[in-house]
Amino acid sequence: MIKFEKSIIIHRPVEEIWKFLSNVENMPKWDRGVLEAKQTSEGPPGIGSTMQIRRQFLGRQRIAELRVSEYVPNRKMSLQGSLGAITVQTGFTFEPVEGGTRLTQPSEIEIGGWWKWITPILLLMLNRDGGEDMANLKRIMEMPA
Repeated sequence: MIKFEKSIIIHRPVEEIWKFLSNVENMPKWDRGVLEAKQTSEGPPGIGSTMQIRRQFLGRQRIAELRVSEYVPNRKMSLQGSLGAITVQTGFTFEPVEGGTRLTQPSEIEIGGWWKWITPILLLMLNRDGGEDMANLKRIMEMPA
């Protein structure tokens, strides 16, 4: 099991960041690997909601199926799912701070199959891409309206 965490201060209120991130269809706007994201379950998002993410990964398009495992509006959202032999538990915590929001993304990844052989490369990619995605999110959220 690989664990890592990214955190960033975004100079916007918690409620605005929550509204943007809790809409899965916004994912391609800030996560550069995501080509398409949609909720696949009925009703509003919440615990048990499912989504499908089509992403570019190592030169190929892959489909990830995710399920919301925690959902506390304006506080915490957690997702779990798989992309082939890779399982992931990730999400966001939202913490009000002076002048904005501390957004933290803890992640746990289990790598199976032949992917284990390239774990060090995957870890470098995940750290780099995760940092760039958080910076994209900050840039988008802090743009003047």
